[in-house]
Amino acid sequence: MRRVIPLRATSLIPLLRRRRLYPDLMLAYIALVLLPGVVAVGGASQQEYLPLIREILISAHRMCPFLTAGDRDRLRSVDYSRMIGPALVELSAPQRHTLLMLSERTHLDEFEADAFGGPLRESAGSLGYLRYLHRLWAHRRGH
Repeated sequence: MRRVIPLRATSLIPLLRRRRLYPDLMLAYIALVLLPGVVAVGGASQQEYLPLIREILISAHRMCPFLTAGDRDRLRSVDYSRMIGPALVELSAPQRHTLLMLSERTHLDEFEADAFGGPLRESAGSLGYLRYLHRLWAHRRGH
């Protein structure tokens, strides 16, 4: 007999705790990124598999409807993956030195061109997907 489990934390957490369900990359991305509408920042391979996971989720819904209208709309309308270049994470020794020695005399345009191949906003975007941190920090401070 098939059992349909809603893809919600309230349904998944008890099953995970009782070891009736085991997480994998696909379940993690569905629960942490796709359904809540959170943008994931990652490397080149994420740009390949996250859209595939989204398509699998949408296809599964077509075969056995389980998503809410809001879930379906969000899945179709949001680009959930942003690539962040290796230079942003792995700076060379001279680039790290430049960051350590920042001053009003630092030529940031040259640093951006060298470290990121152009302006940071072109490499990483506006980083608007990190706005949730403001709400998280406020919540932790009790505001």
